[in-house]
Amino acid sequence: MARNTGRTVYLRSDGQWANKANDALRASSFHESLDDACSEAAIMLEQAGGGALTVRGGNGGVENRHVPPPQTA
Repeated sequence: MARNTGRTVYLRSDGQWANKANDALRASSFHESLDDACSEAAIMLEQAGGGALTVRGGNGGVENRHVPPPQTA
């Protein structure tokens, strides 16, 4: 079975934004802002070879982004 390399950023009930690997039980990091959480998730995805980033906004909306693998020269 293939590993799900995507990550999800979502707003927790305590007001912090969580950055969580889709196949993990717990979040990797917590952030004060959505931008900080998305930046950290994108860095982690790039280091892992790219993947899907799902952002679940505080208003209930969902945005899907793609993070490409790192560019090689």
